[in-house]
Amino acid sequence: MERLKIQVPALSEFEHHQALDLADAPRIRSAVREALTGISTEQQRAVWLRIVEEREYGEVADRLAISPDAARARVHRGLRTLAKHLADHYDRRELA
Repeated sequence: MERLKIQVPALSEFEHHQALDLADAPRIRSAVREALTGISTEQQRAVWLRIVEEREYGEVADRLAISPDAARARVHRGLRTLAKHLADHYDRRELA
């Protein structure tokens, strides 16, 4: 959010738990955790640095001792695989 210059309003503990319940966070967290097992450790680290830690590709590359282009490719491939896995997960749940 910081990278996008978006101010996140502070939430009370009640609002925080309410938002998590509305977002179905435990189920989503479980699905993401499962999806992460479907990508390589290298892709996991790259996705974590880029998405969770909001690092620039140059920083991701430095941390992983690879080129910025390789960092970009690793993040892209990891996110693409995660998205496919999550789409498959939710399609199965919708049909069940």
